[in-house]
Amino acid sequence: MKKQYFLSGLIIVSLLFVFGNRVQAQCPGCQLDMSFIISPAAPGISPDTMPVGFTTQYYDADIDFYLPAEFTHSSGTDVTLTKLEVLSVTGLPFGLSFQSSSANNTFFPSQNPPTTEHGCAKICGTPVFAGQYYITVFVRAYVNTVIGSQTSDDSFSIPISIVPGGSGSASFSLTNTIGCGSVTTDFITNHPSNGHSGFSYSWNFGNGSSSQSETPSTITYSNPGQYNVVCETIVDTVHFNYMNNVTILGTSCSDFLGKPDLFIKIVDLGSNILFQSPIVENQNPPVSFTIPNLQLNHFQNYTIEVWDEDALSTYEHCTTFQFSGINPGSTLTSGSNSLSFTTTRPVFEYLDTITVSVYSQPAVPVIIATPALSACQNDSILLSADNAPSYQWFKDTVLLLGQNFQTMWVFNSGKFFVVSTDTTNGCWAQSDTLEINIYNNPPKPTFWRIGDTLQTLIAGFDIQWFLNGDTILGATSQKCHIDTAGLYSLTATSAQGCISKSDIVYYQPYNIGFEEIDNSIKDFSLYPNPNSGNFYLSFNAISDSDIQISLFDILGREAYAEDLVRFKGTYQKEFNIQVRPSFYILEIKINNQPIKREKIIIQ
Repeated sequence: MKKQYFLSGLIIVSLLFVFGNRVQAQCPGCQLDMSFIISPAAPGISPDTMPVGFTTQYYDADIDFYLPAEFTHSSGTDVTLTKLEVLSVTGLPFGLSFQSSSANNTFFPSQNPPTTEHGCAKICGTPVFAGQYYITVFVRAYVNTVIGSQTSDDSFSIPISIVPGGSGSASFSLTNTIGCGSVTTDFITNHPSNGHSGFSYSWNFGNGSSSQSETPSTITYSNPGQYNVVCETIVDTVHFNYMNNVTILGTSCSDFLGKPDLFIKIVDLGSNILFQSPIVENQNPPVSFTIPNLQLNHFQNYTIEVWDEDALSTYEHCTTFQFSGINPGSTLTSGSNSLSFTTTRPVFEYLDTITVSVYSQPAVPVIIATPALSACQNDSILLSADNAPSYQWFKDTVLLLGQNFQTMWVFNSGKFFVVSTDTTNGCWAQSDTLEINIYNNPPKPTFWRIGDTLQTLIAGFDIQWFLNGDTILGATSQKCHIDTAGLYSLTATSAQGCISKSDIVYYQPYNIGFEEIDNSIKDFSLYPNPNSGNFYLSFNAISDSDIQISLFDILGREAYAEDLVRFKGTYQKEFNIQVRPSFYILEIKINNQPIKREKIIIQ
């Protein structure tokens, strides 16, 4: 770390900070660095340049200084520093304050060394204005030498750079900056005036319109594009000016042997020296002096003193000019003495841009259902969307994973829609919702034969009987009379048109072949048919007879046989035949005469 050394004549200078002419007590807590020592002993400070600060960002830095009670001046004179007073400090960037390790900014290095030979100060706060500043410190030193005690005033400057903050929010904000199709937004300044003067706003909305209002009206950007919203905010509420330059235009002072050696002092009404320039040797006016952002209060008066250094380090006071701190700069004249000065008025200036992005809205996708919006169980419907950048299908507002193609098969009822997304900007559009209905089929109908009548128990549906695949006209009830041998079946149709078909069964009309015993049994019933080997058989024998019940397969092999001797009355039985699926013939004989044959399908 670079160290800085100061010695003017027998005056020892140390760095302490004040703001204006008042000691600030807003930055407590600097830490003494007892290890900071100069060898051989000489006064110094560290660092010699303040760390860089950023506007709108908090600043915190410590300064360490070393004040040896005794040291040898470069001229070879031994010096004892007994006391150092800080008279004033100027040029501190607006928004920064400090506090030193001495409550009254007075130091006594020789009282209790080495502890008293160290000091520090903290500078902190939030700087407002960017710029290159020079913090000017005015001190008064008390020293003892071999020729006695001496007192002298001096000053020096420490540079500090404040640069624009690299982060922080813009001076305004928008409620909405991006959208698809259109964007509606409100404009909000982050520096409201709260009814105070000194605030001005200039808006350019990027769409050809502008405003000077603090709260512009809501704007809707209806066309796709990029709109740069610019707002310039000026806050002119600071009650001080910065003095930047003083130029001596004429002077009554002159040197006997040459040109004058001019310098100036700027003093407040409390006789505090706020700035003392270097001496410009041997130069006639005009002589210019750059002032490092000297802060001048609008409500105070100040004086500019013009001095000339004569021979043997004596000083001649040429003239004094008085001016007001609110003066923006002018030329002051008194006889042959004249000068001009310039000041700048610090204002908060914000110029920020926020972009409103309006992206094109994709076309609303259209979907169609093929063949219709409804289907029956075990059928399906194909949903198709028109061309789009991408697809995502939904059912009942739930995203369907993996369904991101132009078409989708539907097998269940629901409300379906598709979302198309612009893969570049993320804008999307949603189709209308199609309600798809997949209806249940009627239960599979079964039927059986009672005499020459086929019967089913299915109800609540439209029934249609078929013979050899052809519709039997008028056969639409639960019963169907047969008078022709053939393949019989039926269908059940729901109100939505969904159809279930029965099995196809071969039947022939009732015919015992012997008229004289046609009425030997009544109320014949065999069901269900087809079946899986479980079926019911019942009939009523009119008179005592020997009855044989047999079951044969299509090759004539007997699968079941039962003899009823001298049987009369009602016969009822549940069969459970364990045979392979096939066609079977149930035959009933009375007194060894066949009177009934029925075809049974066991599946």
